[in-house]
Amino acid sequence: QRLDAPGLARALLPARPGIGQMIQQAHPETLIVPLFMQGLSNDFALEVRRKLSPRLGAEAPPIRWVFGEPATAGELARIGDAATIANHLLDERIGALAEEARRIASGARIVAAA
Repeated sequence: QRLDAPGLARALLPARPGIGQMIQQAHPETLIVPLFMQGLSNDFALEVRRKLSPRLGAEAPPIRWVFGEPATAGELARIGDAATIANHLLDERIGALAEEARRIASGARIVAAA
């Protein structure tokens, strides 16, 4: 996701067709588990400094991982070409997980679906 201000995510980065290509080439029964991570930057050196510096670590946003329902590579491959698969994963699955992460960050109560 793109960070518009320190620690504030505003939009997901565009889907890349490479994940769709990997899914197309995977065994049809391979499980694909969608994942949304929040609280990390693309700056590896900054992340290392955060871990080594109590002051920087205290200022860092918490890291959240939200996992979605798994699907098989075969199910996803039936969606279409590599770009269509990648866009589906981003728009339908990862987008929903991003919203879940925002609800968690806001302190909203999470109710599991039955």
